[in-house]
Amino acid sequence: MSFIQQFYNDWPELKNNSMYISGVGFGGILASLMGLNVHRLNKEKELYGEKYVNFKGIFVANGMVDFRFDASIFTVDMLY
Repeated sequence: MSFIQQFYNDWPELKNNSMYISGVGFGGILASLMGLNVHRLNKEKELYGEKYVNFKGIFVANGMVDFRFDASIFTVDMLY
């Protein structure tokens, strides 16, 4: 989350813009986790009348979201 804080420290004029997090393939796991953390930080800040970022949602394309379901032996057929 320090990347997001540093980004908005460097460009504070962008803080009110909508923020979407995206990931492709394995990035689906990272986008999901980052989105969850940003959402939780926003909820925590709301208790004090503040807002962390103007977070709107995530976008995942061809995403891997869970190793239990996405990394099975059947995906080997698709690797050629």
